[in-house]
Amino acid sequence: RAIITCRTAVYEHEFDVVLDRNLLEVQEFSDYQMRQFLQAWVERMPPDKSVEQLMQTLMDRPRIKTLARNPLLLTIITYLYIETSFVLPHSRAEFYEKATNMLLELRDQERNIPNQYSAVAKRQVLRKLALTAQDTLDPANPDRRSIPHGVVRANIRQLLPDLDLESDVAEPLLKEIIDRSGLLLEIDGGERYQFAHLTLQEFLAAAALQNQGKELIQRFEQEPTAWREVVKLWGGLAGNSSDLIVAIYGHDRLLAFECLADAQEVDQTVANRIVATMQTQLYRAAHETEVAQAFGAVAADNKPRGITVLNFLEAQLNTAQGRDTRIAAAQALSMTNL
Repeated sequence: RAIITCRTAVYEHEFDVVLDRNLLEVQEFSDYQMRQFLQAWVERMPPDKSVEQLMQTLMDRPRIKTLARNPLLLTIITYLYIETSFVLPHSRAEFYEKATNMLLELRDQERNIPNQYSAVAKRQVLRKLALTAQDTLDPANPDRRSIPHGVVRANIRQLLPDLDLESDVAEPLLKEIIDRSGLLLEIDGGERYQFAHLTLQEFLAAAALQNQGKELIQRFEQEPTAWREVVKLWGGLAGNSSDLIVAIYGHDRLLAFECLADAQEVDQTVANRIVATMQTQLYRAAHETEVAQAFGAVAADNKPRGITVLNFLEAQLNTAQGRDTRIAAAQALSMTNL
């Protein structure tokens, strides 16, 4: 029930008072710090599981290892690894999908009380709230993503008839989500609510728009910064995301390239054209972190397209004539987690 012990929003508020700053960033864990963090869980690990085994699993899944560098997400990963039969997937979207489903099915473990509401109903509520939060997110203030209690309550009440639930279950349903899943946090004494991590909100918003690619593109066109991650995660949920990636390519070639790292299915001609275009832009990775991260994300995939990009980066590191190109290749390779 208390999976997420670091209530980020509360701590941010307390730091804000002391430091007089509007935005704090959590520093990513190094591999050493990840191991140190995991030592606190050793006594809870069953005989057939270990810190080394979990670290090796993360090493074999570089896209998930990137997520695990965040303390909160590593807490979720470790809890699921220790306490459940959860098998860590390779893709980000699949991880969020499996993790949120499993967290929504958790019982009250202390008193062994079963859930009153189905995981399906709670998942639909969270998707609706995530979409509402994304639609009101101010890109200029990315930490300001909380939702007032009245808005949360109105959203849930609006959804309940479609779930065949009575209107008076809004509050107990919300309480079960907060108390048992840890996915949604109550802040400011219950006046506002916030998702435990922004990427959880972005994933659930992508899931809410899973069959609405055109609506997602419209949102991206209006607020590109707020919807970048949602676009990428949407590709990991959709069957074929070729049309969306082509549309994004017309606005943001780098984002279209990044989408290839998460997408389940993309027309090969489209994918090859994007990869070929971005290969001519590799030099930018020497000075632009977001370009290096995009190359690293695509190259980390162990499927043919990712292997092609990885081989390209290795070749540029070894044979490129220009120093900037070799530095760019090294920067990109360092972002793969391989």
